[in-house]
Amino acid sequence: MQMMLLIDRVPKYGYYTLMFSTVLKNILKVLLAFVCLIVGFAFSFAVLFHGNDQFRNLWRAVVKIVVMMMGEYEHSDLFSDEKNGNSLLSATSRIVFLVLVVLAGMVLMNLMIGIVNDQGLEEIR
Repeated sequence: MQMMLLIDRVPKYGYYTLMFSTVLKNILKVLLAFVCLIVGFAFSFAVLFHGNDQFRNLWRAVVKIVVMMMGEYEHSDLFSDEKNGNSLLSATSRIVFLVLVVLAGMVLMNLMIGIVNDQGLEEIR
């Protein structure tokens, strides 16, 4: 961050640091607005996939959900036949996973790109 502030003083590169700071602010605003959705999915995945090492700790579950929002789902690691013995829990976990893919992966990421792109261009002009 300090390096970006130093580069901001060079007139040739000041525009790029302005773009960086504007986009960063907009992304943080969107993530703060959807923090309840992220934490909610982290709790539900921690309950549904309690046997998985990635969801045993709440902090690791939140980080994993953010990574899954970017498209790294690892479907085969979550849904192996050895880990899910109960068919009702298996169906519920698949439904929650599908909702995560639709809401977080498609809607939220496209919304974030659209908001950041729209607001970033308006503030820079």
